[in-house]
Amino acid sequence: MSTFNGEKYLREQIDSILSDYEKIHKNIHVEQGVNLGLKKSFIYALISAPEFDYYAYSDQDDVWLDEKLVSAVTLIKEKESYHGKSVPVIWHCNYNFVDSNLNFIRAYRQEKRICSLESFVLSQHGRGCAIVMNASARKVLKNFQAFCITHDNSLFPLVCASAGYIILDPHVYFLYRQHGNNVSKPPATLSDRIMLALKNMTKKSRYGTEYAKRILQVYGDKLPSDTKNNLILVAGYKEHWLYRIKIILSPKFATGYFLRTLFGKLRVLLGNL
Repeated sequence: MSTFNGEKYLREQIDSILSDYEKIHKNIHVEQGVNLGLKKSFIYALISAPEFDYYAYSDQDDVWLDEKLVSAVTLIKEKESYHGKSVPVIWHCNYNFVDSNLNFIRAYRQEKRICSLESFVLSQHGRGCAIVMNASARKVLKNFQAFCITHDNSLFPLVCASAGYIILDPHVYFLYRQHGNNVSKPPATLSDRIMLALKNMTKKSRYGTEYAKRILQVYGDKLPSDTKNNLILVAGYKEHWLYRIKIILSPKFATGYFLRTLFGKLRVLLGNL
């Protein structure tokens, strides 16, 4: 957890996390430092933490539901039993948006989501507070922290590129509180999400191209040839109109959701991916 001006809801979130355990453990680490900002503070917290088997991000104002950690670790362990603990694994659950009093606003569901590098460069949608990872996934992020643009979305392409596994849990395991003091506040309604997507289409600085370039730099020789070629298209699409057309027409560049894919490809057309 990285916290800043979150004292109003902090106790409730900590209580909800500790309720996942049979008793309160003594191995809780608190560190006070300078304000590094939203992205750097979470990355610093993760890479500077002691060595454990599993790690989880937490926001300062959410509420975890019962069994979140138990369910996450159980599913991660299943992957590790088949593929070994050296394989990076991250778990990402569904959640509900709620107001400051925990009243339901809307649901976040990911059942149709496609986990591929093409999908992640087209649309980066990962919520840090929905993630639990094993030590190998944390090691990947730690080794390539210079690669990271964000603390949460960076994990998805990194784990995917390193031949790891992404578990999309269909169950709701926490409440994502929305209030006036959120440091990171996603849109609450469908109209808000559409308006944000339209606004993002005009932004000149997007993560997609940068992710593609960094993945090619780190993992280029280890990627399947078709995936590598697709990332080359993303890395160079701003200079080559033919690359843009290939991305737009390719069925590999899909997120699993029509509007998300559409807006992603429109950003490609406009040169704003």
